[in-house]
Amino acid sequence: MGGGSDAGRRPTVNVFGAGIAGLTVAHELAERGFVVRVVEQDTCLDRHGRRRIAMGGVARTQYAIARQARPGGAEGPWSARFCRSDVDGMSAVAEARDLRLVPIHVPFARGSHAAPGGEARADVEGRVRALLAYLRGKDVDFRLEITGYADAHDDAPPPGPGLRPLTNPEEHRELCVERAEAARALIAAAAGGAACTIAASGQGERAPRRSDGAAPDHNRWAVVEVCFTVLPGEHGFRFFPSYYNHVFDTMRRIPLLDEDGNESGRTVYDNVVPTPNQGIVSGGLSPLIMPRSPPGSDHERAERLAALRTMGYTAADLTQLMLRVLRYMCTSAGRRAQEMERISWWEYLEGYDPATGARLYHYSERFERDAKTQSRVLASFDAVWGDARTCGNTYVQLFYNWVRTLPKVDGTLSGPTSEAWLDPWRAYLERRLGVQFILGGLERLELEGGEIVPHGFLIRLATGERAEGDDLTARERELIEALRSADYHVVATDACSAEAVTEPLRRAGVAAGVPRDLGGFTTKVRPPPPEEGEGAPRPAAGAGHAFGVTAWDRFQTMSGLQFFFTQELKINNGYVYYSQAPWGLTSINSAQFWRRRPTLERDGFVSLLSIDLCDWNTRAREGAAAGRTAAECGPVGIAEQVFAQIVAEMRPAGAAAEAPIYDPPAPAWFYLDELLEFDERGVFTRARVPYLVPIKADFQSRPGPPPWDPTPRVVSPPPAKAPEAALWQAPHGGYLVHWGKLVFAGVYLKTFTRMSTMEAANESGRHAVNAILDHLRLVKAPAMGAAAGAPGAPATSGVPGGAPAPAPGGGYPGAAPQAARHMRSEVFYRSTPAGDYCAIWDMEHWELPEFALAKQYDAWCLERGLPHPWDLLGIERIPSLVSKLAHSAGAPAGAGPAGADGASLDALLEGTLRMAYPWGGADAVLEMLRGIRKAVEEGSKLA
Repeated sequence: MGGGSDAGRRPTVNVFGAGIAGLTVAHELAERGFVVRVVEQDTCLDRHGRRRIAMGGVARTQYAIARQARPGGAEGPWSARFCRSDVDGMSAVAEARDLRLVPIHVPFARGSHAAPGGEARADVEGRVRALLAYLRGKDVDFRLEITGYADAHDDAPPPGPGLRPLTNPEEHRELCVERAEAARALIAAAAGGAACTIAASGQGERAPRRSDGAAPDHNRWAVVEVCFTVLPGEHGFRFFPSYYNHVFDTMRRIPLLDEDGNESGRTVYDNVVPTPNQGIVSGGLSPLIMPRSPPGSDHERAERLAALRTMGYTAADLTQLMLRVLRYMCTSAGRRAQEMERISWWEYLEGYDPATGARLYHYSERFERDAKTQSRVLASFDAVWGDARTCGNTYVQLFYNWVRTLPKVDGTLSGPTSEAWLDPWRAYLERRLGVQFILGGLERLELEGGEIVPHGFLIRLATGERAEGDDLTARERELIEALRSADYHVVATDACSAEAVTEPLRRAGVAAGVPRDLGGFTTKVRPPPPEEGEGAPRPAAGAGHAFGVTAWDRFQTMSGLQFFFTQELKINNGYVYYSQAPWGLTSINSAQFWRRRPTLERDGFVSLLSIDLCDWNTRAREGAAAGRTAAECGPVGIAEQVFAQIVAEMRPAGAAAEAPIYDPPAPAWFYLDELLEFDERGVFTRARVPYLVPIKADFQSRPGPPPWDPTPRVVSPPPAKAPEAALWQAPHGGYLVHWGKLVFAGVYLKTFTRMSTMEAANESGRHAVNAILDHLRLVKAPAMGAAAGAPGAPATSGVPGGAPAPAPGGGYPGAAPQAARHMRSEVFYRSTPAGDYCAIWDMEHWELPEFALAKQYDAWCLERGLPHPWDLLGIERIPSLVSKLAHSAGAPAGAGPAGADGASLDALLEGTLRMAYPWGGADAVLEMLRGIRKAVEEGSKLA
């Protein structure tokens, strides 16, 4: 590979953390020829109940062994059993084999499917009773899988009474099934009540060894194995909005392998399934089902807005919202950074002016409540405390679903996350790219002799204990040394872990860059925005710190739980938002989108309801948990209250509990995110991995410098100042390289995505790789000579290809500011000798192209100290006046900027907008505005 740190040697990289960021770093570097080791300290169960290295961080499937399902009364009135991802159920499998309880071989005579009699029958019955007694004492949900076997030659004697020749595959299968059925009848007679499934072996398939390890002396058997119900739990349901460009790009490069290990021609991207609808229920009202695709006609658009009117929103609410969104779409990135990072999304929707305290708009009480709560539930940002730039960027991307037909809209996966995405990803990284996965962790980072040294450790999978001291094997010693001596180290852990491992650097007074910025980032609670400062120490909770201490705490608890049913339950073919649920609930019936739908006989459950619980600080109104928050309840109390809130939202107000209007089946089990910690009393203490919420006036407090976009002709601002001696940054900016080899990746760093999502994790991993590619080219491979931007070369921006330095104002000479897409470019992709830079999608450069001229003109105004064009000409002055009149005392119901006055308002805005945009761009705004006005007007009539 070109650009290696030593001639003929491939650069080596250790990646600490196997979450989305870490796997992305490994993927991108391995595709460019680096030798990559991924180190992960957590383990988990796989879908077969076996312990393995955990892949995917909080995104992975948290498999759990189900406990015995039993009717109500076992744990109070709530009958669903609480299941956790622990080793209890898994150990039962190993113990059953150690005790030689399984497998149980039921013998058959040649060509016969008659169950054995005499001593053979008594032996089987005795072993079945012993197995069932053992399993029922383990409190695990199980079923017996009985597989029939046959032999084409041994089972084909001369025809005679009770015997049958075996001449073809169909007859072979039929005999196998009949033997399994006979064994099931025998088991039922010996010990009734055991669930059994039947399977037939393939031709030539041999029966497994007996429980004593001996090989069977023939193949005329029905073999009884024990299978456990494995539940696919998760931290929260997976949601793939259409703007996930980074994640989708990675998925397109992960092949799906067939049964023989060959590439099938499909990729993981094919496992992302669009969800047709989004449902909203509210206090027993008829559910509102909104298609996620654009409306096909003006009438359909009006029908959708009319449906929103039934939720209690006024025409003024909808018109004001769209005016604010349109203004945002006409706002340049520079102005968003300057004006919108220090106000909240709700303040922006109100038109709040921090200088005067004035507000342009008033909204109805119902709209205000939903706007403040839906954002956290649907997109995991906070409208009240979240900064308007992050929330606005995300809202605009989600808004595209209403105006553009997109290939993946609000997608989910065609199976549990690990099966549909993470397992194929690991298989590709290991088998095709040679990435090595190591069970171990990073304890601390220290500076020794001017060199950064990671102190790592190994864990033995069989015991879960650290491998250390004199007990280390030669191979383990080699691995520990490899963890210290790589060319680069990438810390891709969560923020809490990153702050902990960098603490020795801060204590020694040598921290710089990200390690310095991490000091107090997770261990202190920031002051109320827009104030800035160090903040107060975070209170302790459980084994760490408490999160969600204040409403503006940057770290909050957001998590999920799943209900598993032995009956079919399908609330909606998409996501559902429960708008009046106190605990902020959203759900999806995931299994309806799986290619391999669960069945009771094979999987032990039929359907599941996956729920995100986003508000842990609001008190429940009814039920056993009335007056308590989710954070004040135990697992059973949380599950019982969540299910009650969902039923209350779906059941019409005033309906009797026994009315057959909405009466869902009771769940058999529930699973609660394993990252939630509870004390010995079963009361919630903290989330081990909290959720980073983008709070206003807080984004610039995130560790590290701004990200860099390598897209041709889209130039990020150059670094504000030269980095310190311990730090290295490419001339064009981007992530830092610390002490020549240490790089960080994670959602807590600055990204263009700005949200704590899988998309941000993937993007951050790409920035870390680009920093390594630049450092390798410009520092570790100086022998490359006078390549563009190399030491000793003519002064350039550091951009590959010798592009001219950015002009004042941040763009190339002659290029329009904020240019998002171009017909011309210097190069197709930007490359280094080690390969192309990782592609980066800046969300603000991938908005509706029709608004590009308006954004460019706003950037021109900003450079000259002028207000936003809308403010310059008072475009919203008249809608603001109408809004205030509509909400003044004595205003008639329904008054607002729609209906008979809508056309007049439209005409006034048209003239002003054309004056506001002398470069053009007003037509796009006007076209959308007319469509909105018309739809609101027609929707008002339909409502």
